[in-house]
Amino acid sequence: MNYSNILVPVDFSEFNKLAIRKAKEVQGTGGAQLVLTHVIDYAPPAYVRPLLPDLLASDETIAERAQEQLDAVLKEEGLTDYRCVVRIGSTRECLLKIIKENNIDLVVMAKHSQSGLDRLAGSNTNYVVQQAKCDVLVVHE
Repeated sequence: MNYSNILVPVDFSEFNKLAIRKAKEVQGTGGAQLVLTHVIDYAPPAYVRPLLPDLLASDETIAERAQEQLDAVLKEEGLTDYRCVVRIGSTRECLLKIIKENNIDLVVMAKHSQSGLDRLAGSNTNYVVQQAKCDVLVVHE
């Protein structure tokens, strides 16, 4: 099957490099667009920032730093043709919105070993597998 838009969520762990490599492999010469995303799952509330201005960056600054880190990882992996999406919010909700907004037909995600909390609450990977309306390829460590 040929895919048009492949999404790779990146959390900057070493396991994500496996997902990026797998996405490049699936992309092959088919001309699919790679969309790489990083979701910042926490941004300090606005009422806290004025109290600690030097310790807490603005959402814009946090997103810029994430974009720089994402660009560095992609350069290290040799990617030249890709699109990046950086969002702040609930990882699960943001990923589903990104899938819909970008007409994603394949998500390539790395699966990490689950902590006790992940087993109870369910991982982001499991959530996307269950909720996404597209194919999901899970790359194991």
